[in-house]
Amino acid sequence: MNTSQATPDAVNAAALREQLVSTLKQRGHILSASVEQAFRTVPREQFLPGVDLETVYTRRQIVTKRDPHGAALSSASSPSLVADMLEQLDPQPGDHVLEIGAATGINAALLTELTNPGGTITTIELDQDLADGARASLDRAGYHTVEVICGDGAHGHPESAPYDRSIITAGAWDIPAAWWDQLADHGRIVVPLRLHESGLTRCFAFDRTGPTTLVSAMTPLVCGFVPMRGTAEHTDQHVHLDSDVVLKLDAADQPDRAALARASTTPGMNAGPASRSPTMTPSATSTCGSS
Repeated sequence: MNTSQATPDAVNAAALREQLVSTLKQRGHILSASVEQAFRTVPREQFLPGVDLETVYTRRQIVTKRDPHGAALSSASSPSLVADMLEQLDPQPGDHVLEIGAATGINAALLTELTNPGGTITTIELDQDLADGARASLDRAGYHTVEVICGDGAHGHPESAPYDRSIITAGAWDIPAAWWDQLADHGRIVVPLRLHESGLTRCFAFDRTGPTTLVSAMTPLVCGFVPMRGTAEHTDQHVHLDSDVVLKLDAADQPDRAALARASTTPGMNAGPASRSPTMTPSATSTCGSS
């Protein structure tokens, strides 16, 4: 960058970007040279207009849309989690990538950098205002080739399939048949799945090893995401354990709220990394929506 011609805000943004990249590398979120270069290149501030630069380049989630009750509907995910998921996805130059959950457009811009030259990015957003905002931000930052679709992400986008890589940036309860069908042979899908047995959302990287088989050989990441919305939205209930802690459970669950509140005050325990590599097969019905 020629700082003699850059504005003070541009110089400050570049410095904060470098600081963020250094922190993500030191903490083990950025592992590859390609993801590092993508983070150095994409100007996050172009996708978060009206947000101060210090906040833009923090490592926390930034909520960009809420429902009338205050629940988050869309956000710019934590850069740490974004980097982790991109490392899981491992996109290559020339790859055709499907993203479910365009949100601000930041991730689509990073994917563009990672798949250049020759790659193509298709990103889907449920709400028209969010899709329009992502399109405007991508254009403002110079990423004109990204295909932004307003639609239900559970259906994917068959018109541009098959996809070498698919990445889901919303909390899902299942893998819809459309995502299977539109994933290329030996393709990879990265998806945050809510696991009923633990109540946690874990981000898995699944490789398609056959017509009806996805296999993950990677340890999944514990994460949190705005839940999928759309035609097959999954309902849940919120249990308030105290003023700062809310537990999300299946709508059909019957929790002992008092016991849960007592458990929340006990010392934490680390269960350690997952010991098995899960294999999934398609389900007959989808329980996913779109973000």
